[in-house]
Amino acid sequence: MPVAERLQDAYRSGTPPTFTLEQITELYALACSPPEQYGRPISQWTPQELADELIQQQIVDSISVRHVGRLLAEAELKPHQSRYWLNPLPTQRSKPKLKTSVRFINKRPHQPSRVS
Repeated sequence: MPVAERLQDAYRSGTPPTFTLEQITELYALACSPPEQYGRPISQWTPQELADELIQQQIVDSISVRHVGRLLAEAELKPHQSRYWLNPLPTQRSKPKLKTSVRFINKRPHQPSRVS
């Protein structure tokens, strides 16, 4: 066996992902929608408000504010800089589009975040 092969690290599986791709996609969809739509008396989402809403809607059992911030940063989403005029009204949205997006994302190679 060549020296270069002997010096390579062995594969390490790490911990399994804490959140499913569907849960993360729901976070992104929530972050891109106006908070008023969910009865929040705020004009912009914060990681704290997003974490609270994810738990309230029972999308996740628990999630830290810091992890919400990390997931948004990974996706380069900045809800505090968003303008909502491009988003469809809640009545115009449909779950099948979200499922199609999730299927599309599932086909891509994805390295889920492992930090909780």
